[in-house]
Amino acid sequence: MQSSRSKVILNVQGLSKNYAGVWAVRDVSFEVYESEILVLLGPSGCGKSTTLRLLAGLERPDTGEVRLREKIIVDSKMGIFTPPERRNMGMVFQAFAVWPHMTVEEHVAFPLLVRHRAKEEIFQKVRRALDFVGLGGLEKRLSTQLSGGQQQRLALARALVYEPDILLLDEPLSNLDAQLRQQMRLELKNLQRQLGATFVFVTHDQDEAMTLAHRVALMRDGVIEQIGTPDEVYENPATLFAHSFLGTTIRFEASWIEDNDGPCLQLSGRYRLRFGPDGDRTTGSPTAGQVLATVRPEDLQIVAEKRAPKDNEIEAEVQDIINLGDRYEIALKGCDADFVLQAPKRLRVKSRDRLLLAVDPLRVKIWPR
Repeated sequence: MQSSRSKVILNVQGLSKNYAGVWAVRDVSFEVYESEILVLLGPSGCGKSTTLRLLAGLERPDTGEVRLREKIIVDSKMGIFTPPERRNMGMVFQAFAVWPHMTVEEHVAFPLLVRHRAKEEIFQKVRRALDFVGLGGLEKRLSTQLSGGQQQRLALARALVYEPDILLLDEPLSNLDAQLRQQMRLELKNLQRQLGATFVFVTHDQDEAMTLAHRVALMRDGVIEQIGTPDEVYENPATLFAHSFLGTTIRFEASWIEDNDGPCLQLSGRYRLRFGPDGDRTTGSPTAGQVLATVRPEDLQIVAEKRAPKDNEIEAEVQDIINLGDRYEIALKGCDADFVLQAPKRLRVKSRDRLLLAVDPLRVKIWPR
């Protein structure tokens, strides 16, 4: 990030929205810092777009307070509700909302015209905004003559031209094809860095979140399950949902038991995971009895030699092999779990082979049943 996180641009406290008895957003609180990208991430229907609409003033919350640069713009208890046009927030929607009869420069000038800015100021700011997004020289072109990526840049220029305090983006890349989405993620992050702008970005795409975010707010059923940097949420998930949603998770049914060598996790097939004297630091609070053990694919390593498994090793049977050109994708079944691992082409393996897998015990997460 370009600036210190000490400066809070947006403060949200206890934001809630109810539709016909169903809570779309429940008691959501977070802060957004200057020049950061905060990504609201979660599955469809989790409340992330509703949260964005509440921030923009397109919906009125049932409870909560919102402060923009320390100024109260929403306070449900005091009856304060600043209309959208007076919040100095830009918004880019999933649909780019371009008008076919208007030129590129007319689109970008529109927010300044409705704010009654001087003609020369409009001219200068429109040119600067178009140059920022790489559309300089296309001022006279109709919006319908632009590609999908150019229309997305046009929507960004229109939202940025009046220099909002914060830019709200609701799945702005979802209508682009996969290759263009990947390109636009990098362009968007570079643009944000150049401008030092502050973004709140909504997406259901975890790759998008990991690429763009300085921090991720992971949402489920209208609440924030966890908020932190992408690495924090990925490496230290606060809940099983957080662990499962961000990245790929392999789940094993297990039991905490005590044997002659101390406490350990017993998986089906009599395989055992040991954590050493400081093992409880990896599991939170070890729970007696039945638990759920989770790892990520990168926490399992294929053992080349053929031998009986030791502690912290399991066996799995090859179900299928997919040739991806530079590597294999191997579907496996082991410890009553189905999962997929990546393997190098030099590995000689065929269907029904049994592979020995080493489990990194320091990477295992354990959850109560």
